[in-house]
Amino acid sequence: CTACPPHAVSAEGSASLSSCKCARGFRGDAGAGGSCVPCEPGTYKDVNGSGACAPCPTNATGPVGSTSVSMCQCAAGFTGDAGVGEG
Repeated sequence: CTACPPHAVSAEGSASLSSCKCARGFRGDAGAGGSCVPCEPGTYKDVNGSGACAPCPTNATGPVGSTSVSMCQCAAGFTGDAGVGEG
């Protein structure tokens, strides 16, 4: 068995590198042998796969590698519940 690239996952019983997907909080194309890089500050990715990281709600930010919108927080000078998608 060969390991997926760092920060990538695959289902049990996977037979090829193309089964590797970047983990939540990371973007890239691990299945093509690429690397998985963390989502930038102010973005998140809540599913495994090669998709892009989604932006936090307007006037909100989140830490590097955020795995859900609940990790987004209102920026300084703003109030609300950014973690549920409401800025």
